[in-house]
Amino acid sequence: MIKNILISIKNFFLADFEYYKIFSASASVKDGSLFQNSDFSFSSVVDESLIKNNRHTEIKNNHASINHESRCYGVFKNDELVASCYVWSGGFYNRVRGFLPLAPNEAELTFLVVVKELRGAGIAAKLIDFARAEEGKLGTSKIYARVWHSNISSERSFIKAGWIKDFSAISFRLRPLAKKFVFKC
Repeated sequence: MIKNILISIKNFFLADFEYYKIFSASASVKDGSLFQNSDFSFSSVVDESLIKNNRHTEIKNNHASINHESRCYGVFKNDELVASCYVWSGGFYNRVRGFLPLAPNEAELTFLVVVKELRGAGIAAKLIDFARAEEGKLGTSKIYARVWHSNISSERSFIKAGWIKDFSAISFRLRPLAKKFVFKC
């Protein structure tokens, strides 16, 4: 009862409430052959039709633009895209999302998804590591990721890929104001 009252008060005063764990890793250059095996291959995705026409709704619905500031990386099984993520350059991220300010040589990994039937197989961690290596080749120095506070499987994937949790961040907007507040904790 009290919990419901507190939630109602929060919803009355706060809008756009978000609570994330922020992870980061230095971009690193690795040999791409490390990411190839008999079952899966990893590569950049430049043809948006591979996403838009994908038979898996989780891939199709998890779509962002691909351009020189927003790159997509994918995992393929039998030539079918089964996992994807996007990396947004610092400038693009600051213009589009701006949750945390990024330097021009930094980036954010976002929109990570693995098709349901392959979740739990370690594909997400390998894709995160592959994107990190590819970004290192492009001159990115550091990559960040926001993980929703209760998404334990995503958190595990980033830790498995060697990322560290930098801090948590809470953001919200007070209903009468348009300004968004972000607090690091």
